[in-house]
Amino acid sequence: MFRATFLQRFVLAGTLLAVAVAKNSGSSDQEDAMFSSVSIPIQHSFQTGSDAEFRERGFLSFKSLSQGRGSYRQTVDLSTDDSNLLKELALEGGLYRARVPTQLLSLQYSDDIGYVSSYVKACSLLESNMSDDITIHADQSGHVLGISILPSRGTCTKSSEEILAMEVLFFNTTVSLSLTVSGPVPETQAYLDKLEEEKMQKTANGQDNRSFFAKYWMYIVPVVLFLMISGGQGEQRGGGS
Repeated sequence: MFRATFLQRFVLAGTLLAVAVAKNSGSSDQEDAMFSSVSIPIQHSFQTGSDAEFRERGFLSFKSLSQGRGSYRQTVDLSTDDSNLLKELALEGGLYRARVPTQLLSLQYSDDIGYVSSYVKACSLLESNMSDDITIHADQSGHVLGISILPSRGTCTKSSEEILAMEVLFFNTTVSLSLTVSGPVPETQAYLDKLEEEKMQKTANGQDNRSFFAKYWMYIVPVVLFLMISGGQGEQRGGGS
């Protein structure tokens, strides 16, 4: 009876321990996924001029801060007014503009944060059926250096009537992240340290492996020159007498 009770308690304790470990492991995986994912808001404007108003368009998301493909989630549907503004821009030859914050890893974005922006012809975006390719250019620390927008079609060939008749409902966006790669840095300090170490070793040993001439050339050369000059003068005197 005692043995059966002990075994039951042992099995129960082992089961509870396994459940606790699995729960903690799942929580850790969720936390890793949360911290490894990167999301950045994107805004756009259908207005021209330096005082153009930017409004929310959606979010660009990446699984991690590494170079590769991401995803786009549109959070605000294009209204009838937005559609009309975009068509007016297209008819006027205007530019559609979009911008993103300058930090990928910021947990909170405010109105006074810096932005980087890009633009395309509104007519090319319309004639691409709102299909565009957005690339975020950033460095290794998550600082956004720029944004590029490339519509699937780069030309504007439709007439005014065709543009006005187009339906503008939502964006079909492809997203990618491009990180700058640091170039090789010369190890200047390591080289200087090596030279200093060799110099200290020579000083400590007190040995000089240079040849006799290399050590005392500054004394030998003047003596040789003096002898050559003296010999030449002696020959001249002998010839003159």
